[in-house]
Amino acid sequence: MRRPEAVPADAGAARRRPVHEAVALAAAISHDLQAPITRLRLRADLIADRGLREHIVADLERVAAMLQEQLDYVRSGHLREAPVPLDLAALVESVAEGLLDLGHRVEVQGSLRGRYRGALRALERVLQNLAVNAVVHGGGAAVMRMSEDDAAACILVLDEGPGIPPAMLEQVFEPFYRLEEARSGGGSGLGLAIARNLARAHGGEIRLSNRPGGGLQARLTVPQSRGRSA
Repeated sequence: MRRPEAVPADAGAARRRPVHEAVALAAAISHDLQAPITRLRLRADLIADRGLREHIVADLERVAAMLQEQLDYVRSGHLREAPVPLDLAALVESVAEGLLDLGHRVEVQGSLRGRYRGALRALERVLQNLAVNAVVHGGGAAVMRMSEDDAAACILVLDEGPGIPPAMLEQVFEPFYRLEEARSGGGSGLGLAIARNLARAHGGEIRLSNRPGGGLQARLTVPQSRGRSA
């Protein structure tokens, strides 16, 4: 009879090593490319043709943003800031106000009274990604509706856009996956993937579904904290 192999004491560390290596590689690539991008920006200022100069600078800014978003995706599986007590309802309101300031129509409904802990910037990123996705692909308007039970908060982000074919409701969470109609927006296809990773790192989840009357619903759940002061 074959004897079972002993599991090394550092097996957990061995499993985590590929993740850390991927993060380090992405960070190194991002860092190495920042210098040539900066040099190209400076050289673009020497271009006499204003229109050409602006196009080149815009392209360089898009490349820099894509590099940062890819790095954010690699890091999103693990929280990089300590969880703290937070006012989740106020965070929802803050994200909505930011979009209102940009001219979008965002309505906040409901309230939250439970106790929550989380990485503030990470949860803000989750809410921003969902809300921006709603206003960009939902006609410039969205509703952020809050509710809760004894276990978790539920935040619905609703839009009035065309929705998503049912077979693709999970595929859109895959890295770099973009629906055909969304490609003209210039996104990298990582926004929803980052949002779900960060939600799961908090013990929560994001699910998408099509609304019966039209539009898309993103459902974010965030567990309540237990045994800790808010």
